[in-house]
Amino acid sequence: MVESEELDASVVPASLRAARGSYSRFIRHNLAHAQCEDLPRNGPYVVGGLANGVSAGQLFREMDLREEARIRLVETLIERGYVALGEGPLKYDVPDLVNTPRGEMAARAVGEAVHEVNDLLTQSLSKEQLEGFLAGLEALCEIKEEFEERDHHTH
Repeated sequence: MVESEELDASVVPASLRAARGSYSRFIRHNLAHAQCEDLPRNGPYVVGGLANGVSAGQLFREMDLREEARIRLVETLIERGYVALGEGPLKYDVPDLVNTPRGEMAARAVGEAVHEVNDLLTQSLSKEQLEGFLAGLEALCEIKEEFEERDHHTH
C-alpha cells in the first residue's frame, strides 16, 4: 500500500479531472454526430441515466446541484426536447422525467461513447490493473460517502 505522504497531493485530483475528459470528448463527438450538440452540460448524465432506468431525482441527487442549477437544467432539457415531464411523483424535489425520442437518441450516443472508452481502457490495462483501478475508484466513492454522512450529522 502507498503511504499518503508518498502520494503527490495533486496527482490524483488532476488525473481524475484529465481522465474524465476521455469520456467527455467521446460523448461530445457522438452527440455532434447525432445532431444533439445542444445537449447542456450534465445533460448526458441525465438522459443516459434515464435510459438506464435511474430516476431523475436520484440522478440530480448524485450530481449534487444547487436548486437554481437543477431547475435551469430541467427547463433546458425540456425546452430543447430531450426530456418531458413524467407522471411519477417528485423525488428529492425533482419532477419525474422521461426521455423523449430525441433524448433516447442522445442517450444511445452517450452509451456508445462510454462503451468505446471502456473498451479502449480494458485493452490498455491488464485484468489486475483494471481490478486495482476499479478498487481505487470504489474507495474514493466510499470516502465521499463517509464524509457526507459525517458532514450530515454535524449540520
